[in-house]
Amino acid sequence: MGVKAVLFDFGGTLMEYRREEVMRALLKEQGIESTSSEVLGAYETVEPAWNRLFSELTDSKRFTDALLRNLDRMIIKHLGVEGDLDQLAGYVQENWDRMDRQLPKTLVRKPYQDAAPCLEALAGMGLQMGIVSNIQSEERLRQELQNIDLLHFFPVLVASGSVGIDKPSRGIFELAANQVGVEPGRTMFVGDDLERDYYGSRAAGMNPVLIDRSRKYKLHSSLNWVSSLEELSRRIA
Repeated sequence: MGVKAVLFDFGGTLMEYRREEVMRALLKEQGIESTSSEVLGAYETVEPAWNRLFSELTDSKRFTDALLRNLDRMIIKHLGVEGDLDQLAGYVQENWDRMDRQLPKTLVRKPYQDAAPCLEALAGMGLQMGIVSNIQSEERLRQELQNIDLLHFFPVLVASGSVGIDKPSRGIFELAANQVGVEPGRTMFVGDDLERDYYGSRAAGMNPVLIDRSRKYKLHSSLNWVSSLEELSRRIA
């Protein structure tokens, strides 16, 4: 059977969200100097362990304030910061949205250059498209897409915070397939996270594709991966 619909993850797949800039700016407010590369390196080092913890939790225990604050604390600790780490993590959490709005939008978020051309190509093929994201609400997802001029490509938006199910739970993928009106077996899911996106969508019966821009999985022959969205559109065509 041919693919009739393509669903996407959002952050890290279609949009580059430079959270290291938000974290760096908040730490600077507290008198702690760091570089963007140092903070990014801390995220890359700490997140695998945090993601394993995340995947083991039930949906109701994900994205709690305590869990997100724990990630911030781990990042700050990895940067070698001394002092009251719980207080600093609390400050970061409480002020994140403020700093996210305060920093120039082009510094913090931008669409990947290959996103719009790929989406235009897929739309030209008559494929249905949607987004499944672990984000706070559909309203937030809609606003983020509008900010980077990609909203018009997606009639279906599924946000974990609005539906009460998070990736990698198969239920959120099944819900998205139902909304897009295409059975999972004829739906492709494209995302950058191996556990949440690739294995999660595969468990729901979809055809997963891992977007691996850094090619860190290039030696994993069992994975269906692409290094760019341009490569994805060529493959589907």
